[in-house]
Amino acid sequence: MRSFLSIVANIYFRLNGYKKMITGDESFKKYLARREEENRKPVTIPSGARFDMPCKKEIINGVETFFINKKDSKQTNVFYLHGGGYIEQPVLPHWQFIKKLVKATDCTVTVPIYKKAPEHKCRETIEWLSNFYLKTLNEYNSGKLIFMGDSAGGGLLLAFAEYLAEHNHPLPSRLIMISPWLDATMLHPDIDAMESKDPTLSFRGLLNMGLAWAGDLRTDNYLVSPIFGNIDKLPEMTLFVGEDELFLPDSIKFKNLAAERNKKLNYYQYPKMNHAYVLYPIREARKSQSIIFKEVLSV
Repeated sequence: MRSFLSIVANIYFRLNGYKKMITGDESFKKYLARREEENRKPVTIPSGARFDMPCKKEIINGVETFFINKKDSKQTNVFYLHGGGYIEQPVLPHWQFIKKLVKATDCTVTVPIYKKAPEHKCRETIEWLSNFYLKTLNEYNSGKLIFMGDSAGGGLLLAFAEYLAEHNHPLPSRLIMISPWLDATMLHPDIDAMESKDPTLSFRGLLNMGLAWAGDLRTDNYLVSPIFGNIDKLPEMTLFVGEDELFLPDSIKFKNLAAERNKKLNYYQYPKMNHAYVLYPIREARKSQSIIFKEVLSV
């Protein structure tokens, strides 16, 4: 039976007006302009997720980057890319989840606040990630590195891993994707049927976000839509998705693609769950979080 808190969360998302705000083209333009202004401000960790472990922020080539619980090279380093449609900064549930992750595993979590659309584009962020990642390898063995992310961040980490493989760079030991945005073209024929089920995501809003992020790239370029990339060289992958979110059809498509390519994908599909449910304080999330923590501890 679905937990009471997950039902409350569903109602909240339906009533908070976010989906309506990003669905109309004009309302989306106004919202995007507000986000562009907000994204120029420094990021601070909300008071509801203050860390009781070391947390340091550095500006690395213009990008705010948080290092949480960094001790030594023996730790597993989780490279976390947050979601938000490539236009939003991380919010309280991101930081709360990261705090739980550190407490459960004693890992280091590195959180780059990558530059957002519309002012910044996909190609720029991939280049920054590449430069930063290769520098990180001097401090952490790639065998102790995990890429993890949610929503747009989940898609970005997959695209980045495909980019690293294409350029014959060392890869992390594992990819963990939470409700990843895999295809910015939004062309999967089953997406229409999911629109009414999803209280948060909007087909039209995502289409506009993808176009803003792509810049001079086509939205079917693998850097924007990693479902079109080459996964042959990638390490073991894990994917969590809810059955009430727009990203379900492409997640199923990716599961089938991985099977066809004989790639190991640990796939978890949860009934009646919303987008990025893993991050929220609900019973169903705790089950998924325990799986993630075990995977991090096993590296």
